[in-house]
Amino acid sequence: MVGHSLGGIAVVDLLPLPNPPTVVLLVTVGSQSPVLYGVQGIKDEEADARVPFPESHSAYWEVPRTFELIGEHWLKSSPDGVGAGDVAGR
Repeated sequence: MVGHSLGGIAVVDLLPLPNPPTVVLLVTVGSQSPVLYGVQGIKDEEADARVPFPESHSAYWEVPRTFELIGEHWLKSSPDGVGAGDVAGR
């Protein structure tokens, strides 16, 4: 599951509710979820778009490294790696 900005906060809010979706990997991009909720086990990665804020807030979607990182973590979290090529190949 991928949540961008406020969407990252929304997905973190969704997971403790009754009957949450099954999530193999949660990716929040441009979100303050770890800070607001004190989430443990966070792996912070950098995909530098080399542009100043506020342009940088969405510019990482233009940086191939963003999708490489998502793909790498997808492979680590999925026992069979299903779907990882779809994410990493974008």
